Amino acid sequence: MRELKEALRKAIIGTTEVRSLIGDRFYPGHLAKIPNPVYPCACFSVDGGNPDPDMPPISMPTFNIWVYSKNSFDESWRIYEKIKKAIHHSLVSTTEGRWITKEDTNPFEVYDDIGKIYFISAGWRAGGIVS
Repeated sequence: MRELKEALRKAIIGTTEVRSLIGDRFYPGHLAKIPNPVYPCACFSVDGGNPDPDMPPISMPTFNIWVYSKNSFDESWRIYEKIKKAIHHSLVSTTEGRWITKEDTNPFEVYDDIGKIYFISAGWRAGGIVS
């Protein structure tokens, strides 16, 4: 799902509203694997999905988005809403594939008392064709 990772990152970072809040800090993978993250930031992970054996080029992967802030849930929500606006029910694409993305679960808040981090987490789904 390298193609979907590229398409998501391009769509999010290419959005002026998101970029003004987190710059290019929309990281593929989990926060724990990012050396010295700068906040606020967001991460995403493409988790696979259910392939259709009768239609091999069809792809239905799921992915998660996490938005992190050291300041507040309000800051995390502002960023998450801009990300959602950029890709919810939208086409994301590369030269190798095209997907329509949608928020699949209600986002929820988590506070990490050890790291003192406020974050929003949500599940997403994409449906598309990979060449």
